[in-house]
Amino acid sequence: MASVNNIEVLRRHQRPSESSKLLLDFYLIKDGAYADPYQVCSVHIFPNTTNGDADTYLDLVAGSSNYGLVNASAASLFECRNIAGDGTLVIDPANAKFNESNYGGGVNDSSGIHKLGTGHFGAVLTPGAFYADYDTALGNVSGNGASGSGKFMDIWTIVDSIGSTARTYINQFQLFSDGTFAVTEKITVTPSTKLQQKYIQLGTKANLVVKTDFSYDSPNMTGDIENLLQGALIGSASGSIVKINDDLRGAAVTHITGTAVDSYTTANIEVLSDDTILYFFDTTAPAVTAGNYELRVKYSVLGETFVSPPMNLVIQ
Repeated sequence: MASVNNIEVLRRHQRPSESSKLLLDFYLIKDGAYADPYQVCSVHIFPNTTNGDADTYLDLVAGSSNYGLVNASAASLFECRNIAGDGTLVIDPANAKFNESNYGGGVNDSSGIHKLGTGHFGAVLTPGAFYADYDTALGNVSGNGASGSGKFMDIWTIVDSIGSTARTYINQFQLFSDGTFAVTEKITVTPSTKLQQKYIQLGTKANLVVKTDFSYDSPNMTGDIENLLQGALIGSASGSIVKINDDLRGAAVTHITGTAVDSYTTANIEVLSDDTILYFFDTTAPAVTAGNYELRVKYSVLGETFVSPPMNLVIQ
């Protein structure tokens, strides 16, 4: 799972149900790097009954000033925008309206667009949410129509750079009806973790990739239930990195994250849709030098908390 403002949400590839808080991620890449666009205008949710062909929802009239954008007459199921207290549209991603902290998880504060990182934006499709804004003075305009199982598309309207025209980016997602199920005894799980990198060069800024696998020990576990759990087990994750000191006269390790009391941090941690854990590690930080390191990850699964064995990493 992922989180927005410390509220757990599912991503589009994690078999979300109609009762899920669904994070619709959007990443913009310019010239091989993640980058913020000039303006982020809106996110429209439509039913996907055409195998991803969005033409029926777009203005395709030749010569139209809105050619290629969402047609004003198209009836969307939900819309996400950032709106100021006076009703004006906020489209500058540097504006505080895009702050992640604006998401509260409730029905009246879940129609905004949030900046989650450089070039990374998200809108959370929340059951029962109303499209208005964080400013309740605007009132509840319309409810979330994407509230049942089925296939949908999210159309993002973006202005890439100053002077360019707005354009649409079209993505797809599905809400499932089998995300809620019952079992007759607790599910017991045994996890395993593996750090994909063993060596990295000093000066690197990159994601450390921790693959996770799960085996189930419940006697009545079936393949159908395993499939339902696939890719949505990890609820939250944190990481800890220490440097192994070769000088025996001092401390055995140096804590790169946190302190000896609590060395785990949730900063720069991301959980992907297949329960892979990413830890963005900046080796240009002053505390990081060449040598031997150990990474541990801590994560929750079905109400239990697991800590991985130390995984070795050499910075050269």
